[in-house]
Amino acid sequence: MDLSPNQRDSERDPTGGEEPTPPTGAASREWVFLGIILLGGLLLRVGYLRELLDKPDYAAPAVDASFHDYWARGLATGNWRPPFEMPDPLIRQTAYLRPPGYPYFLSLVYTLFGTGYLAPRLVQMGLGLLNAALAFLFARRWFGSGVGLVLAAFMAGCWIFIYFEGEFHTPVLVIYLLWLLVYLAGVWADRLHSHYAWAAGLLLGITALVLPNVLVFLPVLVGWCWWVARRRGRWRAFSLAAVGLAAGTGLAVAPATIRNYRVAHDGVLISANTGVNLYMGNNETATGVVSDRIPGIGDFRTCYDYPALVRNLERKLGKSLKASEVSAYFVRDAVRFVREHPADFLKLTAKKALLFWGPQEITHNKVIRYERTSSEVLRNIPGNFSLVVALAVVGAGLLFAEHRARKRHNDPATPSARRSWELAVLLMAFIAVFFLSVLPFFSSARYRVPVIPLLLLFAAYGVCRVGGFLKNRAFGRAVCWAGVGAILYAGHLRAAAWEPGGERDLAKWHYDRAVAYGLTGRTEGAIDEYRAVLTQMPENPHAHLGLGVALAKLGETDAATEHFNEALRLWPEYAEAYFNLGITMERQGRIDQAIAYYAKALQYHPDYLEAHYNLGSLLAGRSRLDEAILHYGEALRINPEFAPAHVNWAVALFEQGKLDEAGEHLRQAVWLDPLNPQTHCNLGIVLSHQGRWEEAIREYQTALRLDPYYATARAALAKLQETPK
Repeated sequence: MDLSPNQRDSERDPTGGEEPTPPTGAASREWVFLGIILLGGLLLRVGYLRELLDKPDYAAPAVDASFHDYWARGLATGNWRPPFEMPDPLIRQTAYLRPPGYPYFLSLVYTLFGTGYLAPRLVQMGLGLLNAALAFLFARRWFGSGVGLVLAAFMAGCWIFIYFEGEFHTPVLVIYLLWLLVYLAGVWADRLHSHYAWAAGLLLGITALVLPNVLVFLPVLVGWCWWVARRRGRWRAFSLAAVGLAAGTGLAVAPATIRNYRVAHDGVLISANTGVNLYMGNNETATGVVSDRIPGIGDFRTCYDYPALVRNLERKLGKSLKASEVSAYFVRDAVRFVREHPADFLKLTAKKALLFWGPQEITHNKVIRYERTSSEVLRNIPGNFSLVVALAVVGAGLLFAEHRARKRHNDPATPSARRSWELAVLLMAFIAVFFLSVLPFFSSARYRVPVIPLLLLFAAYGVCRVGGFLKNRAFGRAVCWAGVGAILYAGHLRAAAWEPGGERDLAKWHYDRAVAYGLTGRTEGAIDEYRAVLTQMPENPHAHLGLGVALAKLGETDAATEHFNEALRLWPEYAEAYFNLGITMERQGRIDQAIAYYAKALQYHPDYLEAHYNLGSLLAGRSRLDEAILHYGEALRINPEFAPAHVNWAVALFEQGKLDEAGEHLRQAVWLDPLNPQTHCNLGIVLSHQGRWEEAIREYQTALRLDPYYATARAALAKLQETPK
């Protein structure tokens, strides 16, 4: 293993091509070492995967992961029914809210391997090992085999990579695409052939479909090509490269833009979430991390909430809005904040910068620090972001110092040293530009992961160079640079005390687990976790609500009611608490109180679909049919594909003698939910009252095919067949 990569400069091809094949024994050792590294990475992933199987959210991904999973399943199976009774996010009818690249990747996995939750994790963990191999190939070619092997070890054993490989999020795919991108850029710098630039442009565009902010790297990449071509005196090569990069990127992005225009007649380039994310990072209540509340408009806890958020904004502005117009509204609001509160904006931006580069993994969808400490595999993997930063600074400092030394002594750089420096400049530029591209938004551990592989390359270089100093008995230089790293590491770790966390994050971690337990039907586990939340934060209304729901499932109605009332004491406008009190009263037969609670829920949450539906059903039971129909109509305004509202509306219309309208709603319900025998039976009843007996018989027969024991359909069919026509 070569621990001093620049010592091999004289072995490089003077034309700037690929490094010649090393002696057979050395090459064999490299691949053996790489195989051992990848095997170690595989064992870590197998161990972590076994832990994942027992996690409460293994089959109940949350927040953005849930949205990605739903989207991918819709693409793979054609079933677009939202999970866990969530509202329809209207993916098929609107411009992309989130970037489409990862959901399409996930849908490919589901199409090839089925829709279980194991296959995506296996594929992503395999991709994580492939990323380690790609990193090795990149570093070996331009920085030496020693750097390549150390980098591969870092990549294969980095706990944050393994963690995200088990989640339905973008990092593993982004890292794969980025390694391919920088590899192609390096090959272009070696050969200056335009087709490598075209390929790099396509890869940049594909990466943007997964993570759109990488598009800001395009002009930097073009500028880097100009710098490299100028050093070679090859201006034509630069011109062709610039055209190839721009055209390739545009070609890759174009399908998303065209799709958005065709579906929504909206000129959204890739996705429409830029504005709302910018606003969440820049407003009077912003804290530098994500918030699920947009003052004056509503909640944005998940992407399923976005259509309701848009409706609230449309009501506020008094007009309908396209996705691009919603995004533009939030951008204007963020710019207004910056203009009116420049000092607060600067403080907030400084805080976000410190959070991005700080030692903690900033909470977003999940509390990653507790995900790590709760995992026997992850918590026993050494290393953290502070160590990555310290080693990367040492490696980058050594690269820069060696480059300056050559310039100061007028030493002509060998081709390999020149390529190493050029690639190092490109990677540093990407790190800087990527950081600046996420800085205006909000901090999240997930959003800084793409820079970690590049930081690890500099870290690997620093480790190899310091090892080279020791090997060559340059102990003074080794101690000096190791000391710099130690000081940086210690100083960086000290910032942990400043960053957000503590009891609030621990409570959120327990809360997320409780929700996952509840969604997967493990009520006792949910109760334990909600109680753990209340131990940390006794006045958390959401935990009281969740605990009440879980207790109600076990029949502990009185205890559930106490927690619902406590949630309302803590938050008097908590619509979900009123709704659940309504359900409790309804189950106890206290219909008037249930009606009052549902109405109260709608007072504070006018777009509460389930409250409209339940209230309509109770009003219909009291023969207040016109009021019931109004609420069914509101439910369908919120979600036009909510089949139960069509069915109940049809029943109300039937009781009013409006058979034609009732039939239309039932046909719509059958189209939306063709496997529901009750809907077919109800349609048969309406058709028989209209004298359309043949059609009625077919509907009854369909109901019985779906449920052979459906007594109502069987009796209606028998009666109809016996009745003379």
